[in-house]
Amino acid sequence: MKKLIWTDEMIETLRNLYPVETNSYTASVLGVSEKSVNKKASELGIGKFAKSKWLERAEYIRCHFYDKSFAEIGKELGISKWSVSRIAGQIGLRRTDRETSHVSSRVRGELIRRERRRMIFGLEPLTNIKVVTNRARIRLRSRLKACI
Repeated sequence: MKKLIWTDEMIETLRNLYPVETNSYTASVLGVSEKSVNKKASELGIGKFAKSKWLERAEYIRCHFYDKSFAEIGKELGISKWSVSRIAGQIGLRRTDRETSHVSSRVRGELIRRERRRMIFGLEPLTNIKVVTNRARIRLRSRLKACI
């Protein structure tokens, strides 16, 4: 087995690429194995930076965490609600019961309004939420209860 001799140019390239690129890409640019790249980076004390896309997502989640649901945030970012939950946990965000209730209530209200609009225009409902009441039935039931 041949010992790899790292030149100053290779080390400089490693310092520039390793924190932001994948190990396989860095290895292909340097013409060495991924294992060699990992070992040399470890010797030099070089670490990985968080990907800029992850940082952008984390910032968006931080800004909208208390007024949007995980599903809404995920839809905006193009990721799953579980990914939103995981990123929120990693950056230390937690909702109180009151905040969770507020978000759930707002989402449910929007869902009910959407279903009512669909009903008005004669479209099939998307959910099983009952949005139209039978007033005559409710009056009859209240009168029967009053008699008992």
